[in-house]
Amino acid sequence: MYRKACLQSALILLALPLACSNSTAPDSQLSEARALWDSAGLTAYDYEFTQSCFCPPIAIEPIRVGVVNNVVVGAVRVSDGVVLPDGDLVFFSTVDQLFDRLEQAAQTDPEIFEVLFDDALGYPTSANVDISFMIADEEYSFTASSLAEAGM
Repeated sequence: MYRKACLQSALILLALPLACSNSTAPDSQLSEARALWDSAGLTAYDYEFTQSCFCPPIAIEPIRVGVVNNVVVGAVRVSDGVVLPDGDLVFFSTVDQLFDRLEQAAQTDPEIFEVLFDDALGYPTSANVDISFMIADEEYSFTASSLAEAGM
């Protein structure tokens, strides 16, 4: 009886890595999502962006980000409609820059790499990344939502 229980436990332990493995690699998911985003061909858009990171306070508030020709051209604080000064635009990203950041992180074999994408346009709507549990303050997360073509 004891021998049978030990054998069953060993088989379960051997099978666990297989049951928890992800059949789609992060690089593949990112490539597919980026191809969908690229195919949308948007050159002017805005979206709501919120991030959690070791950043200045303005960088972690919900912000409506405006993008033209792959450059962040404006940002408005969602809570009160205040237009942020141009100097604060460095804290916000275009969708292409979000993809670049995620692709760089994926290449480091991060401890945590969880990303969701918009079904219609492919842009990342949610990300949670921790490169290493042993490094402080390099982890980040963000949400991107309500993306719309500018001028609509």
